[in-house]
Amino acid sequence: MKVLKGIIHVLAWICYVAIAVYAIICIPLIFGHKPLVVLSDSMEPNIKEGSIIYYKKVPKKEIKEGNIISFKISDKIVSHRVYKVDDSGFTTKGDATSTIDPVVITYDQVLGKVDSIVLPYIGYYIKTVNNHYYIVIGVVIILILEFVTSNISRKKDDDLVEETTDESTTETPKEEVTKEEPVEEETKVIETTIEKEEPEKEFKTEVFNLDEIKEVKDKEESSDKEEDEEIEIL
Repeated sequence: MKVLKGIIHVLAWICYVAIAVYAIICIPLIFGHKPLVVLSDSMEPNIKEGSIIYYKKVPKKEIKEGNIISFKISDKIVSHRVYKVDDSGFTTKGDATSTIDPVVITYDQVLGKVDSIVLPYIGYYIKTVNNHYYIVIGVVIILILEFVTSNISRKKDDDLVEETTDESTTETPKEEVTKEEPVEEETKVIETTIEKEEPEKEFKTEVFNLDEIKEVKDKEESSDKEEDEEIEIL
C-alpha cells in the first residue's frame, strides 16, 4: 500500500507541474496575445519547429516589412515574415526558404502580428495534450486518487493522536500517587534533625555547670584573701 501511495504521489506532482506549465503558457491570453504552435521549419533558425509563438491583432498600418505575421490560408495557419507591403496586401516569405510565397495575403486574412517571445520545443507538449484528451482524463484520475489517499493518511494520523492523548490522560493518576512518596522522606529528615539537636543541648548544660564551679572557686579564693588581709592588720 505504501509503494502504491508513493507512486500516486509522484504522478500527482508530475501532473501539478504539467498543469502549471499549461497555465503559464495561457497567461498572455489575458492581454490579448494568443499562443500558436509552430509545426514546420520554414522559419528556422529564428523560430524552430515545435516552438510556441504569440500573435496579437494590430491595425494594418502597424504591420511593416520585416515583421512576422500569422495568417490563415486554405484552412491553415501560417506564420511568415513580411517581405513587401503594397496596396494589394502583404507579400510573405519564410526565413528558411529562398522564394517568396505565391499568394498575396490581405489584411482580412491576417490573424495578428507575431511577438518576439518564442518558447522553443514546448509546443510539442501542447500539441500532445490537445490531440489526446485521454491524457486529461488520466490527470484527473491521478489527482482524485492523490486526494483520497492523502485524506486516508490524515485520518489515520488523527486517530493515532487521539489514542496517544487518551493514554496520557489515563496515566496521570499514577503520577499523583508517586508524588505523595516524598512526603515521608521529608518527615524522616525532620526526625533526624531533631535527633541531632539533642546532644547539643546536653553539651550546653555541661558547660553551664563548669561556669558555676568556677564562680564558686573564685568566691572561695576571695574569701581567703580577705581573711589574710584582716590578719595582717591585726
